[in-house]
Amino acid sequence: MAKKWYSAIWRAQTRLDLHDWQICNSINDVTLGVILQRCDISNSTCALQYLDVRECDVSDRSLLLISSIPNLRALFLNGCKKISAKAFFSVEPAFLAQLRHISLSSSFLNTLDLSIAALPMNLQSLHLYREKQISVQELVTRLSQLHTLRLWICSLDSLDFLTYKKGHDGRGSNLTLRDLELFSSIKANQQEGILQPLHALTGLQSLRLHECALRDEDLRYLTSLSALRVLVLRSNGITGPGKYILVVI
Repeated sequence: MAKKWYSAIWRAQTRLDLHDWQICNSINDVTLGVILQRCDISNSTCALQYLDVRECDVSDRSLLLISSIPNLRALFLNGCKKISAKAFFSVEPAFLAQLRHISLSSSFLNTLDLSIAALPMNLQSLHLYREKQISVQELVTRLSQLHTLRLWICSLDSLDFLTYKKGHDGRGSNLTLRDLELFSSIKANQQEGILQPLHALTGLQSLRLHECALRDEDLRYLTSLSALRVLVLRSNGITGPGKYILVVI
């Protein structure tokens, strides 16, 4: 019975458009290579569009194979310690240009300015993990089409980058963010009004702030987010006064 089940799953590889092997130590260069070949990645009609190999035991060798997936749109590489930034930004520019969703960790964007320039300008979703050297302002200046931005453990001094504008006149922000997530990314010594720049994101629909050392008075800046549909404020120590503010959001 088990053999028949495995065989059916194996045959389905060519039809799957999503592969999620996150935190699967048994996925290495060899096993991923076998899986991707089974997905028929040499075929221009390959269905695979989403590949998540976060914290898997894959290296630059696998990246060469991944970069040949013709219709890939989302790539998640957080925690892949054997994949180098040099190798990632050395793949064919056409491959990077086809990606709409990228998730990277600390070794990728804290080296050369060239690495930022190599990111596709039409990128819609970006997830950065443990980025402490890179300028977020520089990122959003280039990636103005981002719809989703997730920053985990990134030590931000402020959120002023959210008010980025191409020109000096006008109001609001040139960013089109609909989904913003910050996990332990606002420094504990941040000044009052840390959330004030959020008012520029008039189209923001989802806001997740985990372990950001927020205070009750910070929440008043959320009342102007008229499009907000999802709000998560985990582990921020919000007390009674803060909860009353949330009632009017």
